Formats: sequence, structure tokens, C-alpha cells
Amino acid sequence: LVKQMEELGIGRPSTYASIMQVLRDRNYVTMDSRRFKPEDRGRIVTAFLMKFFTRYVDFDFTAELEEELDVIANGDLHWKESLRLFWKDFKDAVDGTKDLTITQVIDHLNEELGAHFFPKREDGKDPRTCDACDDGQLSLKLGKYGAFIGCSNYPECKFTRPLIIQEGEDKDAVALANEPKELGVDPDTGRTVSLRRGPYGPYVQIDPAPESKDKPKRQGVPRGTEIADVDLKAALKLLELPREVGNHPETGKMIKAGIGRFGPFLQHEGKYSSIPKGDDVLSIGINRAVVVIAEATERRAAREAKKAEKEAAGGAKAKTTKKKAPAKKKSAAKKKTTAKKSTAKKKPAAKKKTG
Repeated sequence: LVKQMEELGIGRPSTYASIMQVLRDRNYVTMDSRRFKPEDRGRIVTAFLMKFFTRYVDFDFTAELEEELDVIANGDLHWKESLRLFWKDFKDAVDGTKDLTITQVIDHLNEELGAHFFPKREDGKDPRTCDACDDGQLSLKLGKYGAFIGCSNYPECKFTRPLIIQEGEDKDAVALANEPKELGVDPDTGRTVSLRRGPYGPYVQIDPAPESKDKPKRQGVPRGTEIADVDLKAALKLLELPREVGNHPETGKMIKAGIGRFGPFLQHEGKYSSIPKGDDVLSIGINRAVVVIAEATERRAAREAKKAEKEAAGGAKAKTTKKKAPAKKKSAAKKKTTAKKSTAKKKPAAKKKTG
């Protein structure tokens, strides 16, 4: 990527590191074997900018702007004039998007990214055909919590799926889109437990008591779990989350295990630690939990130390710059005084008297 930017005249060696960091911080890409792998968020943002802000993502525009900054640095162009011209055109481009409807944006993204989100199927079937109702067409939708894939026959067909490529979708998962699967009755409460599917994957649910106004309790099914393996026993275990693992031997505080937005976690003293792959949130014991928390604490401490070191280095640099500034003023003032003295020494020649 750096090599390509160098060839196009985009950026400078001093800015490459920050560009790479922004791509990762905004989750536009992920790192895979020291290579960037585009994420769907990055694809959507890029498609939007290329359609509605074409000029500003054009390679030539960025390269020409670099040259213009060099001209400003050389003193051949005033920076305020350059900024005024840039802002005028950019404001017009922003104002031009104010009247856009969500439908217009979604329609463009559907067309532009269709091949990515709906790749060709081996059976030759239309990749946009909804497997749940076998009649509707799948397309990009925008909901309360972001974009997802949905069926055109909504609300009759409630099929949805996360905004990721599904290589071989589970038939059982597809069936859950329109009809929940009843797993049985909780022996303790007599309430119905079911397996359902939402925009972000399958989850289990236990119905609230008939007289209660509370919402039903839900718990997402961990990634990698086969839908066919989720029975009543497994569902009841998931619904017990977050569960108490045990008291930490050093602090005496309770350690809890659960599943959150970013996957399985351990909670201790108000801090969360991700449970590594290979460990089961339903069965992880106190000894392993203590080790995972200790390792996570070490990583956090290392990050904070690195951050503090960076801030300290930046502060020291700023102090050095401030100290040097008065010296230049003094030097300039000295030169000015010297110049005045030398001017004062030079007296105009006396006029010759004429007889």
C-alpha cells in the first residue's frame, strides 16, 4: 500500500504510519499475516465517497494538493487563499448531499457492492433470492443498529443476516428467520424456551412470566456453535449467563463470565477481559480465569506505559521548542539594535559653503 501511494504521489514518508493507523482504528481493515484485509465498513465508506465525493478521493486531487502544499511552504502561495478555495468547493459538495435520501444511498451501495455481498452461487440460483421465503429479493437495509441484509417481502418474511459474506449458510439458521424453534419448557419456571434469529445471528430466549411486563431474557449463541447442537439443556446454560465463576484468590472479588457484543468475556473488579479462543464461556474454571485476567492486566499495563512514555516524549519535545523560541527573538532584537546603532553612526556629509 505504501509503495502504491509513493508511485501515485500521495502522502509523505512522515504521514504513512498515521494513514495505516487510521485504517485500523476505524475498522476499515484488519491485519492478516502482515497484510491488510478490507472490512465491509471500509467497502461501504469507500463506495459512498467515490459516488458522492468523487473529486476528493481521486488520486490526482490528492497528489496535486501535495504539490500545492510545497508551493505554500516555498512562500509562492498564501495558505489562506488555498484554504478558501478548498473550503468553497468542499462545502458545495457537502451541501449537495443534504437532500439525499437513505433510499438513494442504499440503492447505490446495493448496485456498487452487489457482487461482494451476493457472490455467485454454486447451484446457479440467483444470489439475491431469499432462502427463507424463496420468493423475495435480498438487499442492503439500514436499521437502528446499522446496516444488514434483509428480504424485500418484509414484514411477511423476517429473514435477516449480518452484513458479512455467508459462504455456506446453515439451513437451520435460515429457517429460524421466519419461525422460532421451540426447544422446550424450563423445568424450574414452566416458561417456554426458544431458538430465534436476529440481524446479528441466532439467540435463545425464555418467555417472561404471564403477569410480568418485563422483556423476555435473551442470550446470543456463541460464534462457531452449530445450530443443530443448541437444545434445551444448552439454551438454559446460555440463559444463566453471566454466571459466577468464583472468587479471585488475591482480591476476594467475584469473577463473572458472559457473552457481550464483542464475544465471551470475564468480568473482575469492573474490568472486562476477552476469553481466548479454545476456552468455553460455559465451563471455564477459576484457575484458568485467574490466568486469563492476569495476562489481560499485563497487556493493559504495557499499553498504558507505552502511552505514558509517548506523551512524556511529546511533552519534552514541546518544552524544548518553547525554550528555543525566546532565543530567536532575543537574537532578532539584538540584530535590530545593532542595525539601529550602525545607522546612527552614519551622519550625512556636511554641505560645502558657496562663496
